[in-house]
Amino acid sequence: MKISPDGTRLAIAGIGPGEGIVELFRFDTATGKVSDLGSSTPYDSSTLYFYGVEFSPNSKNLYVTTHSSTKDFLYRYDITANTLSRNGVYKFGNGRFLAGALQLAPDGRIYMQDLDLRY
Repeated sequence: MKISPDGTRLAIAGIGPGEGIVELFRFDTATGKVSDLGSSTPYDSSTLYFYGVEFSPNSKNLYVTTHSSTKDFLYRYDITANTLSRNGVYKFGNGRFLAGALQLAPDGRIYMQDLDLRY
């Protein structure tokens, strides 16, 4: 779960085989109130689950990592529209790496944790 840098949105990635979903809500920093499910991703049978979520520094994009048995992806969602439409940013091809948590750093870059499955 992450709150956008401008404090107006909250994103949640759901984990669970066959139940992966990303949901986007409105967020009020003054009250902490979460409201108005803005949109959610459709079920994707090729993805076991969504894991990491992070907003871009300008709060206009949401980045999400996914995992399946054969490949992992890093996706970018444009959240300025009414629906979440994704674009692939990077594909981890052979299932060797597990794409994980995302974190926006003070330098404005988003860093991703990955797990090398050889060990």
